[in-house]
Amino acid sequence: MQFKLLRLYALLAQAAFCLFLFAVGIVSHISFFNTFIGPALILLIIAFKPNFYYDIIALFTIGLLVILSLIFAFVSAAVLHQHIGIAIISPLIPVACLATVVYCMDRLKKGDEAYS
Repeated sequence: MQFKLLRLYALLAQAAFCLFLFAVGIVSHISFFNTFIGPALILLIIAFKPNFYYDIIALFTIGLLVILSLIFAFVSAAVLHQHIGIAIISPLIPVACLATVVYCMDRLKKGDEAYS
C-alpha cells in the first residue's frame, strides 16, 4: 500500500473540510468559522512534503481541529439550531484524518528511510 498517497489524501480531505466550514461561515456570517482557514493552509503546505517532523505539526493541527470541530458542533446544534447535519459529522472527519495520518506515519517510519 502506498502510505504517502494515503497520507496525502487524508491531509487534503481535512484541508478541504476546513475550507468547507470556512465557506459555511462566510455564508452564515459567523466569524468563528474564520478560524478554520489557518489550519487549512498549514495542512495544504504540509500535505505535499512527506516528512516526519512536518507530520508532527500536522498532528497537532488536526488535534486543534478536533477541538474546534467539537466547539462548532456544540454551538451549531445546541445554541444556533442550524447546520445540524454538519454538526453531527464535523467531529468525525478530523478524528478519521488524525487516525489515518498516525497510521501512515507509523508505516512510513518503519518502511521508508527517507521519511525520517
